[in-house]
Amino acid sequence: MCHSIKVYPAANGDCFLIRIKQEKSIKHIIIDGGKGVLCHRKLKDEFNQLEENNQRVDLLIVTHIDDDHIAGIIKLYQDKKINTSIIDKVWFNSGTLISSEFSGVEISSREIPLNPISGKMSVRQGLTLEKTLQNSDAWRKDLVFSGQQHNLYDITFNILSPNIETLKELNSRWESEIEKLENKKRKKKKMSSSTDYHKTIDELCAEEFDEDTSLFNKSSIAFLLEYENYRMLM
Repeated sequence: MCHSIKVYPAANGDCFLIRIKQEKSIKHIIIDGGKGVLCHRKLKDEFNQLEENNQRVDLLIVTHIDDDHIAGIIKLYQDKKINTSIIDKVWFNSGTLISSEFSGVEISSREIPLNPISGKMSVRQGLTLEKTLQNSDAWRKDLVFSGQQHNLYDITFNILSPNIETLKELNSRWESEIEKLENKKRKKKKMSSSTDYHKTIDELCAEEFDEDTSLFNKSSIAFLLEYENYRMLM
């Protein structure tokens, strides 16, 4: 097996698995969890296969809390048929982590709730993604931000985003940004399901760029991955 990147059917979100083959092992890096039943099923199959092959998820990166990136991660930890203990390390700039860093206080109202998938699940109201990650011993409870360089064996991650200024702004405006996010979700339900999949690359490039002003998107973890002669911008 050579190096590869797998793109999951994540609905309108993102979910990637990067495989890097080294001399004696294969490293697995998952970025975001997308959303939807199909994406969850594919991720579940992937986890089961990794466990059967005695392999690990070396790094899970949750880039930001928008639903189309984090919903699949929440379902991942909810599903009792998925062995999340094979995840060795998690990067996640959570709301409580950001508030603790810049305000000196963990604001519990910023925790991401885990709502049960079904009544049969043992997950109860009040359980949060942050607490779940803390219980896993995998969460790296330090902010990930631009200018840092992290190494995973021989793999280098140069962090490009977010910067400290953006994280500070997000900390001070968290509640108002959450309200905007909720309004955006309600509006999306009323929108049509049309796509731009039929357009060519040239047609897409010719369209006017409409910058996303969401602070959550601006605070996403972005990085340049480097390994041997390979470079990947995520």
